[in-house]
Amino acid sequence: MQSLFNKDVSVHILNAVVALLDVLVCGVHVRLLHVVYPMCFGLFYVIFALIYWGAGGKDAEGNPYVYSIIDFSGDPGLAAGVCVGLIFLAVPLAHGFLYLLYRLRCVLVRMYENKLQGEREEQAVMRRMGSSLQADVSAG
Repeated sequence: MQSLFNKDVSVHILNAVVALLDVLVCGVHVRLLHVVYPMCFGLFYVIFALIYWGAGGKDAEGNPYVYSIIDFSGDPGLAAGVCVGLIFLAVPLAHGFLYLLYRLRCVLVRMYENKLQGEREEQAVMRRMGSSLQADVSAG
């Protein structure tokens, strides 16, 4: 059981952390309307899970499912409810969270760029002042 937990942690949680860091670091745009793509992926996964179950697919331990919560032979109502909930509730919520992270990144980048612009303007003023002082000393 412990190795199963470790596998779940390494496969799912670490993957999610890397994906979140990727959204924060990379310049990829996140659009709210693009939520349809992960929702379609979820729908295709449900179709795959149904075909896998209907064709008699078994995992390494002989179970007729990939994830126990999506066991159509044990409790098809629960499995269908989980699938619908994931596609129409969890995916849009997760995508909305990614969008908020994207907007946060945009704000932070804009603040940093404004700070850099202010420093550049300040340096330009200092150079002009230095040039005019040097010209005054040369003329005098």
